[in-house]
Amino acid sequence: KSAMAGKPLIGEPSYEETLKTGVMVVADPVVSTHERFLGVLVAKLNFRSITEMLKDYARNQVGELYLITQEGVVLTSSEPLSYAFMEVHLLKSVYTRLYSREGNTLDYRNFRGPAVVGTLKRVPQLEWGVVAEENRAEAYAQIFRLRNLTIGFVAGLLLLIGLAAYLLGLTIVRPLDRLIRGADKVAAGDLDVDLPVTTHGELGYMTEVFNNMVSRLREGREQLAAINETLRKRNLELHEISITDGLTGLYNRKHLMETLDREVARSRRYQRSFAVLMIDIDHFKQYNDTFGHLAGDDVLKKIAKIFRDSVRGADYSARYGGEEFLIILPETSKDEAVHAAERIRQCVEKDSPPAGDKGIGITVSIGVAVFPEHGDDTQALIKNADSALYEAKKGGRNKVITYKGKPKRKKRRALGP
Repeated sequence: KSAMAGKPLIGEPSYEETLKTGVMVVADPVVSTHERFLGVLVAKLNFRSITEMLKDYARNQVGELYLITQEGVVLTSSEPLSYAFMEVHLLKSVYTRLYSREGNTLDYRNFRGPAVVGTLKRVPQLEWGVVAEENRAEAYAQIFRLRNLTIGFVAGLLLLIGLAAYLLGLTIVRPLDRLIRGADKVAAGDLDVDLPVTTHGELGYMTEVFNNMVSRLREGREQLAAINETLRKRNLELHEISITDGLTGLYNRKHLMETLDREVARSRRYQRSFAVLMIDIDHFKQYNDTFGHLAGDDVLKKIAKIFRDSVRGADYSARYGGEEFLIILPETSKDEAVHAAERIRQCVEKDSPPAGDKGIGITVSIGVAVFPEHGDDTQALIKNADSALYEAKKGGRNKVITYKGKPKRKKRRALGP
């Protein structure tokens, strides 16, 4: 909560066995350029460095410099301490006077025993104090210099911390901000993201990992798109196989019945007519037995090609079964259907294989039924077209016959008595 409120966090000093010295954890909030809270920058301060700084300041200038807490605990000193870390204390009366009269010169006996002249300066934000002591006899000659040194020390320490926080902010916040913007783009589906690697630390490594992840996602999406395209083509092929007769390439019976149902529903809704041609190859069994099944298959293929070449693009051709075929002619009247059927019959007769010595040629018989005149549903149309086909074959084959329906019986007139 303190970090999100923009307040720095300062931990308690403690002794770290690994470093063999006192340490303190300091944390500072990290925010983006849009004032968004990102986290906390944590630094561990080593008291050994502070001790060296105290020694440098105290050398040839004052007797001793040391850092104390508000409870009078000595944290570090420019002179060696004979006790363990944080086990040296000032008398309460001494550190109370030092804190209460901050900046004033006081006479007292320090924790080592001799009479000294000392003064204390608080360290902002830490609630600690830096005590400068000098032998009473020598102190008064250097008191003004000590004051200046104390102020310089505190200012330098704060400047150092502030500069470090600023530099770390630049090296951490900017790359993090780039990573956040890049992650937002990736989340939105934009995988054309390639972030620059500006550092060689953990953030640089994180940026490289992010770029590698985006690259793999991009490759995966391309591979997935290629797989989807392949599956789409395979599905189309499977669909074509499922609705197509494998030998002739025309639609099969299952697809024919579905298409015919749809055409009946459409024509009924818009009150339009269409025709159905039921076609059978004449003497096909005899031809098959005479010339063999392979020759019979060739005939079926050739007949199917004639159908495709003889009808309009809107017309529909299918293999009904065996040597029977069915053609749907949308938006076609009875006369137009008979004309189209006659054209198909002539094309088959013209392009059929020669009869040869066996005297067997290829012709077709065609039965024509028209919706709704000859039937207003699928089954009726097929039945009546098949009935017309039967009449064509019965009448000598190689003919086109239109379904005529059952003749109506004449009503008998009642005779009188």
